[in-house]
Amino acid sequence: MTSTISSTGTTSTARTGTRGEPVNPGNPAVENTDASVGTAGGGVEKADTIALKFSTVCAYLIAIPWDLTTGTFKVNNQNAWLSGRTLEVAFGFNFGSVLRPGVLLLILWAICIDSIIRIVRAHRENRPMIGLGVSSPILSRQRRAVA
Repeated sequence: MTSTISSTGTTSTARTGTRGEPVNPGNPAVENTDASVGTAGGGVEKADTIALKFSTVCAYLIAIPWDLTTGTFKVNNQNAWLSGRTLEVAFGFNFGSVLRPGVLLLILWAICIDSIIRIVRAHRENRPMIGLGVSSPILSRQRRAVA
């Protein structure tokens, strides 16, 4: 990525390849590097509600490659397939095997409830006209034809 300052004092950035050549010149989706414009600019979409912030944090927590084994119920000594050494294989109950699906359901419910809230707010602000409302052009033509 290179930056240049023009004579007006504004900074413009252009994506460049490994040898300095421009990547996809003329493509506005690639040239747009503003972080507030979703994924086209390489940034993250803004989480403006508590539900979206919660689901983003939960998604990052799920991505942590760590687990807690609460109990081991069987231990086997087996030969390794590749090295031929004897290994101790422990089977147990992992906390993450219960936690991760539950957190995924929380993410799903948070996004669903947030979407329903947004739909209700949008409907309260400006009720949609599906085509058969009071000011529908179809009904007004029919009323003029009858009258």
